[in-house]
Amino acid sequence: MTYIEQKFPQDFLEECLNIALHGSETKATEMKRVSGKMVTKALETICAFANTKGGLLFLGVEDPDKAKGQDRLYGIDETPVAIDELIRKLETQFLPKIEKIMGVRIPCKLRDGKEGSVLVLIVPPSDKVHSILDDGTWMRADKSNREMSASEITELSYRRGVRSAESEPVDVDFDLLETETWRQYAIKRGLSNTGIADQLHRIGLARKVDNVLRPMRAAVLLFADHPGALLAPIGSRADVRVFHYRGNAKISGEIPNLLKPPKTLSGPIYHLIEQTREYVFDALAEGLTMPNSGFETAHRYPERVVKEAITNALIHRDYRLNQDVHIRIFDNRLEIESPGLFPGRITASNIHKSGSFARNPSIVNHLRDFPIPPNADANEGVPMMFSVMRENNRYPPQYRVKDTETQQAIVLTLLNEERPSVWEQVSDWIDRNGPIGNRDVCKITGMDTLKASKQLKLWLEKGMLESNPVLGKRNRVYNKPSAEAGDLLSIVSDNKLEKPTSSLDINKLENVYFPFDANRMARTGNLTQVSPPLSERTPPLSERTPPLSERTPPLSSPSSTLPADDPRWAIVAPMWEKKKVKPEVMQAAILMLCAENYLTLQQLAALLNRGAKGLQEDHLAPLTRAGRLQLRFPDNPNHPHQAYRAASAAER
Repeated sequence: MTYIEQKFPQDFLEECLNIALHGSETKATEMKRVSGKMVTKALETICAFANTKGGLLFLGVEDPDKAKGQDRLYGIDETPVAIDELIRKLETQFLPKIEKIMGVRIPCKLRDGKEGSVLVLIVPPSDKVHSILDDGTWMRADKSNREMSASEITELSYRRGVRSAESEPVDVDFDLLETETWRQYAIKRGLSNTGIADQLHRIGLARKVDNVLRPMRAAVLLFADHPGALLAPIGSRADVRVFHYRGNAKISGEIPNLLKPPKTLSGPIYHLIEQTREYVFDALAEGLTMPNSGFETAHRYPERVVKEAITNALIHRDYRLNQDVHIRIFDNRLEIESPGLFPGRITASNIHKSGSFARNPSIVNHLRDFPIPPNADANEGVPMMFSVMRENNRYPPQYRVKDTETQQAIVLTLLNEERPSVWEQVSDWIDRNGPIGNRDVCKITGMDTLKASKQLKLWLEKGMLESNPVLGKRNRVYNKPSAEAGDLLSIVSDNKLEKPTSSLDINKLENVYFPFDANRMARTGNLTQVSPPLSERTPPLSERTPPLSERTPPLSSPSSTLPADDPRWAIVAPMWEKKKVKPEVMQAAILMLCAENYLTLQQLAALLNRGAKGLQEDHLAPLTRAGRLQLRFPDNPNHPHQAYRAASAAER
């Protein structure tokens, strides 16, 4: 089924309702009242979300420009037949069908004071390109939908791997493909001798254009002696360029820091892969060792990893782009840059689990019919790279994306040094808990503050970590470059919580936080178990102030955090006017701020103009021990989304 209605964790429901009450329409959120006219527009929004980066469609909610707070909540019973029509059309109106659209009904108090509900449709980002029957193909702009042009549809199809340049016919003479490489392939396949044009047609590597048989681009790449030269007239490249630098950086200038002139390698893919491997290994050679099997060249990097990286760069690249594969050798790293972006739903953060996506399936399949296939790992190559680097005590492969107007590429970096043992501890902590700070590093590794700071700086320089400067120097946290902030859509569409999410980011979903208690979910073993209905909870969510996670962090005054008419001004003003206040003043302010809502340490630090560490140790911890503050996750004090709320008299 396309549409499945499910229950979700209570925190998810609360945050969704917060968006409905106080959020604005963005690239990943839209609100609509339920009416007969709504169905067509809702289908366009769903199509646009799927073709962009996913999103949340709130039904039964007024346009944010027309109403505020609880006045937005009209509910889905305003025109229930329209909801039924929309859900029915989810199954029939999209080409191809959009999979795993999920819905959640959120009970709430409506604008007229009656009990009702709104419906949130969760649309995951798709790896296909979707259209609506008789209504075009849509994509999401900043706050609205836009119909795509034919060229935009084609471009998106290439980006997502729905279409591949390898399947396009090209104007190249068949005689130029009848090479020694073709003969090796034909013998291995046992092809009959009916001419290369006929045989390529029979195996799907040639087709007729205006009744004239033409080879496909894949055939040129597989069998031509110099495919790059043959494809250059149509604006495509297929060679490899290797740059070997002295030192750890590329120095531009009159005299570049190259150890030798750049090397251009060309040939049919089967031979080009091996040719490139040999050249790179020769450049990396450090001498000779004497293992049990005899003499063997020793390399800085595991040989199997480098082989796989080169193979992937050549067989999975986007061959419609006018770019070569670039390999850069530095003293401290090896970089392999492959033209094109990640196809399908592969990202830098999930490629170690997802493996490769066959952007060029014909090339991949036909390479397996050569005498010694270079791609025999059957989609296990990338996970193997991570495993082998770990076994050899090396840092994991790093993937990053280049996506500019002039260049689209994936850059793989392999670091040329051993991985310190503490990296595994830090890496695992980030995977489980999200961004890490200096204090966290000290706690899990036993380092002192200075040593932890130096180690974090080294990892920054190596590109293993990136800094989040939003909280300022004193509260700075670090994450892996490939770590994605809370891809909630993929989590809920798979109906699982693998780890706590940080921020919901369907195009970073405007930094709205969804703090799940993953430990509770693991204990119950059931994602669908939730707390009592929202209508039974106090205080009513419709009376809550907008979540601080939707606001800009303070720069120099509380006005950059709170609007001028916010009643919390009076609470936080003394902390901004004075560097020191009495503990009882600070703690009274904390209890007032947390009277209705759970607030995180970072949110409180931003509001109170104080460092997180001192605030935690001097005020939050004592208030919690005294029972005056409640933890949002009492069973997991170090939960990455821990938050605090003032305890009522009964709770104390």
